[in-house]
Amino acid sequence: MPRSFRYKFGNWKAQCDRSGMNFRSSDMVREWNGRYVHKDFAEVRHPQDYAKVVPDHQAVSWSRPEQSVTSTTAYGVGNWVVGQTNVVAPSGLDPETDPVGFETWLNTTYTDIISGRS
Repeated sequence: MPRSFRYKFGNWKAQCDRSGMNFRSSDMVREWNGRYVHKDFAEVRHPQDYAKVVPDHQAVSWSRPEQSVTSTTAYGVGNWVVGQTNVVAPSGLDPETDPVGFETWLNTTYTDIISGRS
């Protein structure tokens, strides 16, 4: 029997959770994560674990209300439809009350989208 495992009052043989070797219980320490390891194998908790978290407020400070009139326009080349975009009409331009003005605005916007000016 090795000298380190001779009888010593109040001690018992314990296995290190990190190395798997046997040591006296008086030579073991409990780590922050609950493991019992030999004092030579013990690791201290990382200081970053104690860092205080600063809350990050991601809400915008102000915003505009969403426009109510929306029209979906498909655009393409010739007879081929290559994409679709949601066009939001400016406030005050309502297709129900002013269909001619809305149609004029929509055609101008459609032309801008096709020519790449939007």
